[in-house]
Amino acid sequence: MKKEKFGDKELVIRKLKSSDLKEAKKFQEFFNSFIREDAKLFIKEEISVKKQKEMIEGSLAKQRKKEAAYLVARDGKNIAGRLYVALGKQRAEHVATLGALMIGKDYRRMGLAKYLIKEAISVAKNDLRSSPKVIKISAFSNNEPALRLYEKKMGFKRVATIPKQLKYKGRYVDEVILLKFFK
Repeated sequence: MKKEKFGDKELVIRKLKSSDLKEAKKFQEFFNSFIREDAKLFIKEEISVKKQKEMIEGSLAKQRKKEAAYLVARDGKNIAGRLYVALGKQRAEHVATLGALMIGKDYRRMGLAKYLIKEAISVAKNDLRSSPKVIKISAFSNNEPALRLYEKKMGFKRVATIPKQLKYKGRYVDEVILLKFFK
């Protein structure tokens, strides 16, 4: 658990823990707020509290096996952000994927996303079953803030643009795949 200052807010950054199951409703509300916002995420449907509990349980199981880590940023009782990093399977175990980066509206443009990505990379290198040689992340081609963050601030390299992989507001959007390599 780490306390960090972002703007005028002090946030606790930590891995998901079993006590978070008691707060499944809060996690569900945070998750669903992005759906209602119609954020550029790969998901588009709200989830139930039951589904959120199942997601937390599955996440905790992967975390115990050191296959993944789920980071949560908290501002007191409020969830400010989240991100996961997960190792690939078998022949792709050297590749970790970053996903489900979500930053609450009141916590954007403060450096929280950058911090969570750095922390997730550190956790991947030090806490997972094997240290990844490649970290992968993807984004909507029209999500300029995310692409700027990944490329300009985090050093990811754009390696592929896959046409019409996502549908957003009735239009097909390309998916951009970015990688960061380690020795």
